[in-house]
Formats: sequence, structure tokens, C-alpha cells
Amino acid sequence: MKKILLFILVASFAVLAGCDFYGTTTTTAPIEPETHTITLLAEFVAMNTTDHYVLGADIDLGGLEWIPLGTPDDPFSGDFDGAGHTVSNFAITHAYEGFLGLFGSVTGDIKDLTVTDFTIDATSTKLIYAGGLVAHTTGSIDHCTAVGEITVRSSASTVYVGLLAGFAASYTTSTMTLAEFVSSEIRDSRASGSIDAEAEHFLYVGGLVGKAYNIVIADASAVAAITASSEVYRVYAGGLVGHGYGGILKAHAESVEDAVFETVRCYADASITITASGTKAAVGGLYGFLQDGFVEDCFANATIVAAGSAIDVGSMFGELWYGPVATSVGRLDLTIIGSQDQTVRFGYLAGFVPDPVLITDVFRLATSLVSSGNDLGTDVALGNLSSMLWYQDILGWSAETFDLATVIGILS
Repeated sequence: MKKILLFILVASFAVLAGCDFYGTTTTTAPIEPETHTITLLAEFVAMNTTDHYVLGADIDLGGLEWIPLGTPDDPFSGDFDGAGHTVSNFAITHAYEGFLGLFGSVTGDIKDLTVTDFTIDATSTKLIYAGGLVAHTTGSIDHCTAVGEITVRSSASTVYVGLLAGFAASYTTSTMTLAEFVSSEIRDSRASGSIDAEAEHFLYVGGLVGKAYNIVIADASAVAAITASSEVYRVYAGGLVGHGYGGILKAHAESVEDAVFETVRCYADASITITASGTKAAVGGLYGFLQDGFVEDCFANATIVAAGSAIDVGSMFGELWYGPVATSVGRLDLTIIGSQDQTVRFGYLAGFVPDPVLITDVFRLATSLVSSGNDLGTDVALGNLSSMLWYQDILGWSAETFDLATVIGILS
């Protein structure tokens, strides 16, 4: 018996000798997201919000009622590579959580993808973000196209809507410094189709993006028919972007005055019909509202019909705060539907400009009205807009900037 007890004590000591009585530490390597190649409809429908995906074939959703991938509580954080393929033929007719698009809420990047033949038609009493590709993103979008129709209405809140993206922003935090800031981008992307939007409160609507916050937009375009109305507050409507803001970190720990929010080599060809029963509408061929942004080598062609108590409207900008703008062209055909006690600020280039803006080689052609506001920009004759040499000699544009035949076809 003594030998047995001694053996048990020795064995117990041997086991205990391997223990750490002061606590243990376990190190777990982070789990890397998996990358999946999708070739089948069933695989596409089964995507999760954390992995990376590559399309290996076109996906026809067959008119499926699509539930957007990614919510505010569980955003799509992976990267999606369309690899040049197309996702087509889907519908969204429910408001879900107010994030309406192929992707709902996204923090990852999306590239090389076309979404086409989509229909978003939803009504809510709450906030709505809607875009054919993505409703709300803090990631980047590269070489993507969206073609479809969007109809959204919020009877008690705000709406952000664009054919490509409803709301696109760079990621920021309340303690971020300029050195830590990395801008998200929309590059080499385009959208076409129609938008019909209504909001009880604020409405941000653009052919490409509803609201762009601290992002770079380059080599992008929109061809859109937009109808928008707001009952109580404001409408911001633009052929490319409804509302753009580039005051990076101004509201955060480090105040930064320099704008790095660039819009370069972009264009919009839009018809915009606005009814603003609330306080004001800001409507422009390129941007409805732009603050702390830099615009270069862009053009806009817009037919605008506007009704409301207070309207700011211009061929390129409804409101332009601080600029600068260079080597760009705006053409506008404007109709104002008059009403009692109406205030209209119409500028050939921009409707309302509160402070001096640096303008370099910017031209405008507007019909129907005499400017009642600022006199930014230089007049250009219609004949010049039909001349390839004019764009080359005066603006310095080349085939590397735009397909000049496309420019002439839109502006002349």
C-alpha cells in the first residue's frame, strides 16, 4: 500500500510540475478570410460577410428578390473581385434595414464588377441608403458599372441614393490624425439608368453616388434621369454626385484645412426634375453641393426642371464652397417652375458660392435664363463644343483624358 501511495504522489507531482500556477497565456493566430471562386447561383446566394470572393462566371439572379449582403451590424468586410463578370436581373422590393443594393453595408473593396438589369423599389418610414452596387460603403470601388432603376421613398426620414452607391465615404475615427487617414476611392466606374426618390427630410441623390464623403472620384461617369422631391428639409441633386464633402477630419481631433477630395476626369449627362417643398434645393449638372473638393478635367450636361421655394442651381454645381475648379465645362438647359415668394440663385457655373473660388480655364454654356448669382467661369460658344481642337487647345484634353468623340456627342 505504501508503494502504491508513493507512486500516486510521484505521478501527481509530475503532472503538477507541468502546470503554471501563476496563470496561462494562449496565443491564437488571426484567422485569415478564405477566398472563394463563384461560378454558380447557389454559391453566390450562399456568400458570407467575412470571406473574399472572385467571380468565375456571369451570374443571372433570374428576377430573384435579393436580400442585400451586409448590414450595419454585420457589414461585408471581405473583398469582392468580379473579374470582369456581370451580376444581373435582381429586384429589391422590401426596405429590409434600409440598406438597399446588391451589397448593403460594406467595409471591404469591390472591383471589376458589372451589375445590370436591377430594380430597387422600396418604401420605408426610416432612413434609406440605396445603390445598385452598394448602399453604404467605406471601402473602394474600382472598375465597376451599374445599370438599372431605383425608386425609393422615406415618409419620415432621410434618403441617400445613387445608381452605383447611395453613400460612399472614407473610414475615419474621432481620434484619427491626418497621417493615419487613407482615402477610399471610386475609380474607372460608371452608372446609367433612372432614379425616382422622395424623402420627408433630407434627400441626397446623384447619378453615380448620393453622398460622397472624403473620397477620391476619378475616371467615372453617370448618365441618369433623376426625379426627386422632399417635403420638409433639403434636396441635394447632382448628375454625378448629390452632395460631396471633403473637409477631412475637420470635425475630429485634428483639424485639417487642405482638401484632398478630388474629382478628376469625370462627367455626367443628366436630366433632373426637382420639387422641393422644404427649405431649399441645391441642383447641379455635376454636383448638387460640393464643399472642400477639387474638380479638374470634368464636364456636365444637364437638363434641369426645378420647382420649390428656394433653389440654387448651376450647370456644374448647385452650391460650391471653396473649390478649386480647373479645365472643366458645364452646359445647362434650365427651366424654373415659378411660385409665390420663390427665391432662385442661378449661376451659369454654380448657383451659390459663399466665398471666392479659384477657377482656372472653366467654361459654361447655359440657356433659358440670365444669371442671378455669381459670374464664375467663361462663356463658350456652342460651336466650340463641337470642335475637337477646342478641347485639345483650350483645355489640354486628349484621348488619355476622355474619348473626345463622346464629349462632343454629349455637349454639342
